[in-house]
Amino acid sequence: MDRDLELRARVLVFDAHRLSLPQRVWAYRVLAEVSPAAYRPKLARALVRLSADGALLELPAVRLALLAEAVAAAGGLAESDPMRGPALARALAARRAELDRQGLTD
Repeated sequence: MDRDLELRARVLVFDAHRLSLPQRVWAYRVLAEVSPAAYRPKLARALVRLSADGALLELPAVRLALLAEAVAAAGGLAESDPMRGPALARALAARRAELDRQGLTD
């Protein structure tokens, strides 16, 4: 991991309430590589929120890709991690809803 990227992401996260959702996703992607237990649940949540963004209404493939990444981020947590279950359930439910909305199956 590039230490400069990690530092930049950490600085951004300190001001997370001011970040746009895409900026937050970028920072969590970087930090999830360094501290998976701390940032994968946040990444999964941010990806689910981003997939529901109105700007992506005309981009169904992008929404599904974001949700697949959310499922992977949450599923990548250790089985013993108490955040795994809720994060994975939320991501899977959002993905299922998006598949239904698009008339697709798994």
